[in-house]
Amino acid sequence: HQRRHKSIKLRQQILTRQALQPPQSARTQMLFAYGAAALEAASLAHRLFGLYRTFLAVDRNHHALVRTCEDRSHGTPVRVVPLANKYPQGHPALLTATIARRHPSVRSASPRGAVAVLDVADLVDLARALRGEPLTHRLVSVAGEIVRQPGNYRIPLGMAIGEVLARVGVRGSACAIAVNGLLSGPLVHGEDAVVSRGGFALLPGLPA
Repeated sequence: HQRRHKSIKLRQQILTRQALQPPQSARTQMLFAYGAAALEAASLAHRLFGLYRTFLAVDRNHHALVRTCEDRSHGTPVRVVPLANKYPQGHPALLTATIARRHPSVRSASPRGAVAVLDVADLVDLARALRGEPLTHRLVSVAGEIVRQPGNYRIPLGMAIGEVLARVGVRGSACAIAVNGLLSGPLVHGEDAVVSRGGFALLPGLPA
């Protein structure tokens, strides 16, 4: 017996640069640097899918970023929505509930109402691909108490994490590196792991 599923027409999309977990600011820098490309791709998706709403969630306390995004969004279907960037506000389900007023169903973790939550980085990658530009680097936040030069770095994809840490400098030897978040990001115990397309944060730490 096979259950028939109704096809769901996508009606809304939410673009987010809010970090799912602190401390991550590479997405903010990416939006400053490539925000126009993200809006271009979002506008294209808006037209292709026949959406009636497209939102861009931005940290309301980052006033310069809000103004920049609002200026860039003029003439596009994208509406900038300043939100409090408090963990876990960046989670897709919470963004959908806050902005689109849609809530997950009891049987599924997916929000109702055909709402897609997209990371700004994916839209930037799409825009660059449409222009024929290869994806060779990723903006990554490198932070932590043992990091000598924390910050956001443009790192080649495939570079070993150990080489990244050697360049930024660490106090002692990192026993584990949290990738993309302290709370739920996977731990990497070897420095031979490499920076991938989905990596936005490296948080090395020492034993407690």
